[in-house]
Amino acid sequence: MADGTEPIDPSETIYRRVPKRGTAYKPNRNPALGANAFNPRPTDADGVSVTRASYVSGPDEAAALGAEGMEFYVIAFLARDLQAVGMEIVPDPNNECLGHALIRNIHAANSELPQIQAIKNQARMGKYHAFGPFPGKMKITPPGGDPQTSPAAIREPGAAAEPPAE
Repeated sequence: MADGTEPIDPSETIYRRVPKRGTAYKPNRNPALGANAFNPRPTDADGVSVTRASYVSGPDEAAALGAEGMEFYVIAFLARDLQAVGMEIVPDPNNECLGHALIRNIHAANSELPQIQAIKNQARMGKYHAFGPFPGKMKITPPGGDPQTSPAAIREPGAAAEPPAE
């Protein structure tokens, strides 16, 4: 039985969860997907999180892995399309989802570099399908109430005006 550690197959569907609130995905905008859909959270040192579709029942379950109290769009890509623009997708199974994976070459330390911005921009202009919005259902209580992961803290004074994509 698969345990989430097998290599990413180029034909796999990969889900990226983005908050409904914010500008990562706006269905009435052209293009609808913003390059910030691939922005890491400040704590994402190892890469940007994605979900392997074969490990969840569908986009709604991928969204449910997001924070309770928030709504998410789920953007579906073929792994090969992300890989073709330079994204390195690697398995990273965890307790919440064996299908957790990382885009390891985009992380908090390099997200603003011109070459990484170019990769994110190319990916948003490629092929994808958007689903949702769906509710997040994970009860997230980060140590110290981290405003980057706690939905209640996202709009506290001094917090970013836009929630990071998850």
